[in-house]
Amino acid sequence: MNKINFTPKFELILISVLTFFSFVLWDSFLIYPIKMFSVMIHETFHAFTTLLTGGKISSINIDLNLGGKIETEFGSSILISLSGYFGSLFVGLLFFKLSQNEKLFRFFIYSLSIMILIVLANSNPNADYIFISLLIISFLIFIAVFINNNYFQFLIRFLGLVSMIYVLIDLKNDLLNDFYVSDAKILSDIINVNSFLIALVWIFVTSALIFVTVKNFYFRND
Repeated sequence: MNKINFTPKFELILISVLTFFSFVLWDSFLIYPIKMFSVMIHETFHAFTTLLTGGKISSINIDLNLGGKIETEFGSSILISLSGYFGSLFVGLLFFKLSQNEKLFRFFIYSLSIMILIVLANSNPNADYIFISLLIISFLIFIAVFINNNYFQFLIRFLGLVSMIYVLIDLKNDLLNDFYVSDAKILSDIINVNSFLIALVWIFVTSALIFVTVKNFYFRND
């Protein structure tokens, strides 16, 4: 297995800077592909959980402005509402953990691609969603092929970190915009708990997971 060209300290600084600018420029066209990836992962886990819990996907849409919406029937409302944030964190964590394990990373990528295809086959997606889904699958397979390249390993870790940060971005909108419908607000309506408290719990969980993931990867030899 190839060694990382960057020192851990240098890569940590670089990935932190890139992630910070992604956070700040989230609504700009500059990071459109990164946002597309994050939104697709989020919506895929909502949809897949719907199917796993016996539900039906009435419609699922992602427009080219990257606004995601899914309408479901039946299934576990609680698990469906939780699965978007969980999926973003889960994928982000595994992108970090498996970025230097070629065999396991490829297995995970192929599994993730199959998930997206299953959602496509069991929903009523709009044309934009179909296009974005196939684009993301093509991209995932592409990076799986070149996983042994050091620069692609760095890209994978960067995407993993952004996937986790996406949860904080969504929660930020929830806390600052009364008209924004986040997963926290949807869960609030289901379990009758204040959405602000739910958002705070998710912020704590997400921040702790990001800290532990980054610390274990970059300082594991200290």
